[in-house]
Formats: sequence, C-alpha cells, structure tokens
Amino acid sequence: MNAPDRPGLVMFTPDSRTGWLECKHHGVIDSLPVPAYCCDLNNVIVCFNEAAAQLWGAAPERDGDGRFQAAHRLLRADGGELGPDETPATLATGTADLADGVELAVERPDGTKRLILSYPQPALGPGGDVLGVFCVDVDITDSRELEDALVRADASRRQVLSQLSHELRNPLSAILSATHVLHHIATAGPVERIADVLERQVRLMSDVASDLMEQPAEPTRVCAWRPAMMPAGDVIDQVLRDTAPLIASRGQTLRVSCAPEIMISRGGDLLASGMTAAIGHASQQGAPGSTLELEVTADGELLDIRIVAPPADGSAGSMAATSGDGTPQLADTREACDRLGGVLSSATPDPDAPGRIRIILPIASNS
Repeated sequence: MNAPDRPGLVMFTPDSRTGWLECKHHGVIDSLPVPAYCCDLNNVIVCFNEAAAQLWGAAPERDGDGRFQAAHRLLRADGGELGPDETPATLATGTADLADGVELAVERPDGTKRLILSYPQPALGPGGDVLGVFCVDVDITDSRELEDALVRADASRRQVLSQLSHELRNPLSAILSATHVLHHIATAGPVERIADVLERQVRLMSDVASDLMEQPAEPTRVCAWRPAMMPAGDVIDQVLRDTAPLIASRGQTLRVSCAPEIMISRGGDLLASGMTAAIGHASQQGAPGSTLELEVTADGELLDIRIVAPPADGSAGSMAATSGDGTPQLADTREACDRLGGVLSSATPDPDAPGRIRIILPIASNS
C-alpha cells in the first residue's frame, strides 16, 4: 500500500527469508504502560506488550508456522461483529478522524468483554509504504461502569427530590388556603399580620419545593466517551438479506425509504431482529404478489419505522399485536422495543385497508 494520508511510523522491516514483518521497536512497545501492539494489513499480530496480553486475557500463541494467533476477538462496542471496514488496519489506513479513538469491545477467551478506545495509526516499512498498523488501546470498562453508576445515582437523587417536593406541596397548599380564610374573616390587626407572615413563609417554602423539581432534562455525563454509531442503512441491509427468501417465495417486493444520514447509536443487531420479525409478519399477512413498504425516518433521537402491507384478497390478514385467540404476535419485535426503550403499534383498520406496523425507538441520530 502507498504512503498514507495521515502521518505514520516506520515500524516494520520485512524478513528477507519468510516475507513476514518484523517490528523494529519491540523494546519500546514492551516498555509502554498501556496495551499496545502491531499488526499487518490482514490484522495478524506482529508484536505486543504485556499490558495488551492482560487486556486480551491471554497472550497470543504461535501457530506451526511461527505466526501469532490471537485468542481474543475484536467486536463493535454493542457486541456486534466488526465489518471489514471497521478493523484497526482498515481504520488506520483510511481517512476517518481517529483523534478521539474508536470505541470497540474485546472478547476474552473466557467470554468476558472489556470496552476499549482504540487508537490505530499506519505503520510503515523502510520505503514509506504502509505495511501494517501500530495500535494503542485504552481500557474504559471501569470508567464506563463508574459513569453509569453515577448516572443511576443522579437519577435516584432526582426522583427522591421530586417526591420530596410533591410531599411538601400538599401541606403548604392547605396552609396557604387557611391564610386566605384568615384574611377573609380577620377583623383585628394582629390576626391580619399573622396571616401575612404565614402567607409569606408558605410562599417561600413553595419556591423551595419548585426548585427541587427543576432538574436538568439530561444527567451530566462524567466521561465524554462518544457512543459507537452505525448507519441505519447497515441494519436495513441485514434485514433485507434475512427477509429476502420469504418475500421472494410469496412473489412480493419490498420498497425501502431511508435517508442515508440516519445513524443508530446502539442495539443494531437487536433492531435488525425486531425489524426482520415485523417484515416477516407483514409479508405473511399481506397479499401475495403485493408491494410492501418500509419507511425509516429520524426526528432528533427518535427512530420512526413504518411497515405497510396491502391486505390479502378476500380478507385482510391481522396486523394486530395479538391474534384472534389472544396469542401474542410480533414477539421478537416487541422484545426489541422493550429492550431499547421504544414502542410498537400494529393494526389493520378495516378489511380493505393496508395493515400497518409502527416502531419508535430513542436510538437515532441524523447529525
């Protein structure tokens, strides 16, 4: 590969006998206090330090040819499989801005996972060509767990303060009503002044109760890690692959509308499973040979998914969330909505109207 667009480090010398890469700075990498390693453009590890082996849960062993075979797996931050354009080697040799690192997950041999920020950059050969990648990883698992714990504690505190404010308002309202009665019936100066004092103090306490309820809409995040985003189009591509056999067997077509800038912040695999189940249900209940419609839009953080299926000839298939005997339908779709904090609605207005399924999830970003 030719010289990279971003600065690289001269790290490798090819072995004249085997053609394999050898790292020129193995000693420097060993001395680093953070996980660091080099790999070639096929993501085969060339060298690593002890900190990297501890992060991975095991040191890579050599195969029969003497090359390192990693015991760990790199995954997306949400646990999904990395695509070919998401590996450290591909990222380091691409044009994306990696100044803030790439959020990934490491799956160890024992099945446990660690969340990391990975900082890959090109590693060069003697002639300046890109031969591989030098990568430093930062384990953010503990920081993220602490951040989440602080967010939960903040939510609990706000709930307690809100309840306290509510409890304060009930007696204060009764006392304020009593002062109004005193003002109405008072005929002597001292009683009038007492009512004035009570009313002023009650209003001060009411302001305190109001301040307790005025909390920020979003808790402050302690660590500014960026969530790993993925295009909504990637999820739709997976859904199209999974539903293609059923739709083809019924002679149907699926018309898709989705803006390319819509991104998904989390739960890509879960969303794909829910959408696949919904489209499969719509296909089975819709008319053979008809055209199904899938529309995906985003409004701020809300992902809005609409599926429309023409009714079958003679009688419309039920698109409702339960069948006629009360048996739940769209179970996978409902589970995805529940786990991602969204809502599911499905219905057939009348036998001649198209069946409709709508899914709304707070996992979108079109910025």
